Amino acid sequence: MSRYKQDLDRKLFAKTWEGQQWKITVSVHSYKGMAPKMRLSREKANPKYHRSASDLGYLTREETEGLLPILQEALLHMRKG
Repeated sequence: MSRYKQDLDRKLFAKTWEGQQWKITVSVHSYKGMAPKMRLSREKANPKYHRSASDLGYLTREETEGLLPILQEALLHMRKG
C-alpha cells in the first residue's frame, strides 16, 4: 500500500468565497500528474475560539450563487491539467 506524499500533490488553483458565517474554498489538485480533482471545503469562523472545519453538506442559495463563478474558474484549471 502506497502512502500519500504531500510533495507529489500539486495545487493548480484555489479561491475562497466568504459569507457571513462560512468560508468555502474551492481548490484543484493533481496528484502524481494524474487527472486534476476539485476539492470543496467549508470553514466556520468562531470569534471566541478557533476556526473549525466542516463537511460541505448543504449549500444555501447565497453560497451557491457565490460559488458558481469560482467553480467555473476551477473547471478551466481542471481542463489545463
